This record gives sequence, structure tokens and C-alpha cells, in this order.
Amino acid sequence: MAHRPSDGARAPESAVCALAAEQLHVRRIARPSVDQLVRLIGAARERAHQATFDALADQLGDRATRARLDGLLELRADGTTWIEWLRTPARESSPIEIRRQLEKFTYLQELGGERIDLSMLPPGRVRMLAADGRRRPAWELARLAASRRLAVLLAFSAQTVVERGDELIDLYSGAVQNAERHARFAVTKQREQTARARDGHAQLGQTLARILLDAIEHGEDPVSRALHEIGETRLRAAAQRPRPPHEARRGAAPRRAVGTPRISRAVRATRPRRPGPQGRAR
Repeated sequence: MAHRPSDGARAPESAVCALAAEQLHVRRIARPSVDQLVRLIGAARERAHQATFDALADQLGDRATRARLDGLLELRADGTTWIEWLRTPARESSPIEIRRQLEKFTYLQELGGERIDLSMLPPGRVRMLAADGRRRPAWELARLAASRRLAVLLAFSAQTVVERGDELIDLYSGAVQNAERHARFAVTKQREQTARARDGHAQLGQTLARILLDAIEHGEDPVSRALHEIGETRLRAAAQRPRPPHEARRGAAPRRAVGTPRISRAVRATRPRRPGPQGRAR
């Protein structure tokens, strides 16, 4: 536009529209109607969808690949669709959540998500396709044209396998940190209990030593005084010499592992086998 409002005073929208209309008139540019604009935009979008499908045609030419992608829109045994199941993030860093996300990651690997190549598409186009796959419900995706639907599902699979992989790393790291924190707390508590028991035995020894010295110096009966000041129950308990907690566990059954071994065993636990969207055992 030839005339622009200054930074200090902006022209109202009506004045801007009037200036724009004047410039279009001077330059003899015909302003299209709203209906025409809608048709032009729709046609441009259809061409973009077709160009995207043509760019991905080599990866969508196999009938089995198209069937696997469309299988994402089918129902699972729990009543949700496979694509909804894949969208669900983990709720916490626990072994069972790691196992669930590992099932999704394995499913996407079997679907071929890691082998999908989207480098021929602009990054913005890839993000838009993946966002459609994450946002749209399954029934809406199923009603799209095949060229658009398959492109969306392909981009969704490629992006989701990366997301689930990154999520698995974060979950495993968080679970290991939680296990280490609980282990440090248990060790600290054990040390405090051992220190209290050691202090109690030291105090008992000092008391007995004082009683014996008084008996030597004054001829008192140490047994009666010890029973009076300490008590028979405490003396018998001290005579049994219970082992510290960490020594007592050495002779017991192997304790429950914490940290990485425990999480790894939980993650490697046997997973229930259930049919996939194409009838394969999962």
C-alpha cells in the first residue's frame, strides 16, 4: 500500500479497508468474491493433498501397508481404537506404565514406523499431518479420502514412534531415579536404627560399669541394683545381642531388589498376547 498509518497513530480497520480497496481499484485488480475465494482455497488444498500423496506413493503402494495403516482405525478388545491407544501417554514412571508404553513402541516398530521416510515433505506439512492424526477422532479419519487418510496415518506413525521412544527413555530414567531415592531413604533409616541401637548398648554398658564400680568401692550388691535401675527385661534383651538389620538380612532370604534390576525384570515381564488389527498375536 502506498499510504501507511504512522506508528504513533494507527488508522481504524475501516480506513485500512478503504485504502486497500482504493489501491486495488487504482491497480485494476479485481477483488474476488467470498465464494470464489473458498473455491480457490479448497482447490489449492486438494492439490496439496494430492501432491503429498504422490510424494508418499512409493511407501503407500503396497496393499498390505495400506491395510496396516487403516487397521489403526479399527477397534481393540477394550473398545478403543488402536490409534487412540497409541495416543495415550504414560501417567507415571512405574514399571507397569513402562511396559504399556513399550507395547505401543513395539507395535509401531512392527508397523514400520521407524522405516517411514518423510524427508521429501516440508517440516510444516509433516507437523500438520501428524497433528491431524493426534487430534481427529478415528471415525473422522475414516471418512477422509484415501489419499489424505493414508498420508495422515503414515505421518502419525512416524512421529508417534519417535515420541513413544523418547517417552520410554524419560520413564525409565524417572523410574530408576525413584528406585534410587527409595533405596537411599531405606539405607538412611537403617543407619539411624543401627545408630540408636548402638547408642542404647553403649549407655547400658556405662550404667553397668558404674554399678560394678560402686559395688567394688562400697560393697553394694550389683545384681539387685542392676535389676532395680535397668530391669531384668532390658538385661535379657541386651544379652541376646540381636544382630543389626543389615547383618540379619544376610542370613535371610534374598531381599527384593531395587533400582535398575527390579525395573528391568518388571519391564521384561510376560505381556498378555492379544490379536492385533490384522489378527496377528501381539
